[in-house]
Amino acid sequence: MKKQDEIFIWEKLLSCKRLNEILHGTSEVTCRTEPRNPFERDCDRITYSYPFRRLQDKTQVIPLPVLDFVHTRLTHTLEVATVGRSLGRLLEKQLLDKGIINDDKKGDIPAILSAACLAHDIGNPPFGHSGEDSISEYFRFEGGNLHLTKIYGGEQVEIDHPKYGKIQDYEYKDIISRIKCTDLKQFEGNANGFRILTKLNNTGLNLTIATLGTFSKYPRSSYLKDETDEHRWVKDRVSQKKYGFFYSETEYFIKIAKELGLRELYNDGLSYAYSRHPLAFLMEASDDICYRIIDLEDGHRIDRIPFNEAELILKKIAIKDDRYSEAEYNSLENEKIKIGYLRSKSINYLVFQCFEVFSIKYYEILKGEFDSELLNSIVDKDSLSALKELKELVKKYIYSWRDVLKLEATGFEVLSGLIQKFIDASNLCIECPINTRSKRASKIYELLPDQYCHINDTEELYLRYLKVADYVSGMSDSFAINMFQRIMGIKAIS
Repeated sequence: MKKQDEIFIWEKLLSCKRLNEILHGTSEVTCRTEPRNPFERDCDRITYSYPFRRLQDKTQVIPLPVLDFVHTRLTHTLEVATVGRSLGRLLEKQLLDKGIINDDKKGDIPAILSAACLAHDIGNPPFGHSGEDSISEYFRFEGGNLHLTKIYGGEQVEIDHPKYGKIQDYEYKDIISRIKCTDLKQFEGNANGFRILTKLNNTGLNLTIATLGTFSKYPRSSYLKDETDEHRWVKDRVSQKKYGFFYSETEYFIKIAKELGLRELYNDGLSYAYSRHPLAFLMEASDDICYRIIDLEDGHRIDRIPFNEAELILKKIAIKDDRYSEAEYNSLENEKIKIGYLRSKSINYLVFQCFEVFSIKYYEILKGEFDSELLNSIVDKDSLSALKELKELVKKYIYSWRDVLKLEATGFEVLSGLIQKFIDASNLCIECPINTRSKRASKIYELLPDQYCHINDTEELYLRYLKVADYVSGMSDSFAINMFQRIMGIKAIS
């Protein structure tokens, strides 16, 4: 690749244009006249937002009441941002040394990665990893499915698929109907995060398109032609295994992708798929490194994972870090401090390992050809094997732990219960004449905040239901439980 072409690519990828600028053709003259660079402003806008603040009461993996020093979504997010910043500095130095970017852009890449990392979980529902499934299953199997089927179709039929032969699939009225139903039936926290960042309170946070592009791990629509619920259109691209924007935000994402120069992978006029922004690989690696290592540390801290098992696996990675000292390790006072030491050295080592993969695959990444997780592609096969052992250890002691299972079961009841109550109430209040409306439904409907309520009868069902999902997915764990208990009459107002 010619150096001038490389410079041009990065000029587009590091654009400090804000979303409103590309949507409305305006220009921010203060783009680089403040003490903060544009991407540091993105960090601040995210940090001071309500959805970010609510992460402090959203479960990462271990239920929050157990101990006060296990990770919440907020502490996990802050740690991911520090790793992202480190990876950003490594890349920035490389590009500065090559003359691809100038000194006037110094600090931009670390700030973009910090901002994207701060936002990476902002769209995740409460109750850990089961939150998305809770919302999805309401629209796939419960009352929501009946409402959607009536308007959009979606009857299960046997079809002759051009690639997979005879399979069970769903028949919708048209492709747009299928996309809209897939948005709800496979509710995705990443797409919800993009919606929050671009449309929160109708305006979004007006972030730079570089940050929004880096945030988007899965730059594609929820459904592409000939896909099924079980099969994605391409298996060997990690960026395509989930989706990153709802149908309602398609226009926004297309404009961002074109402005950034992302490679178009699929376009039928209704559904779209793009290659990732190169920095999205580093954001994903930051998240992967943190949750793999931190889940194990949390598991040990609450006495679920035995020290000897945690130490055996974590030490395989930690000892490879240049700063590791066996004498220093042996001098540490107790097991929890020792695990903390191994965690620190392991994360540092994996940062450099992931960046090595990025450097090796650099030109493939720029062209949109490389599409795998950096952490799963590291050169050190011994550490890769240790990471797999670590994953199995956490699965054994944490993911199958009764307290985690109880939390996830609670999430299914609470989230699907709240969505059902709000959707049933909104249907009755919007579709029935005023003199026949249920008083009970009216009270529940009035609990919806203004931005999710006052949905008129001309608003499409998909948008109405997406707004209800917006509200419920944005709740913190304790707020959702409290709201559910009060609506169901389980808990009286004190």
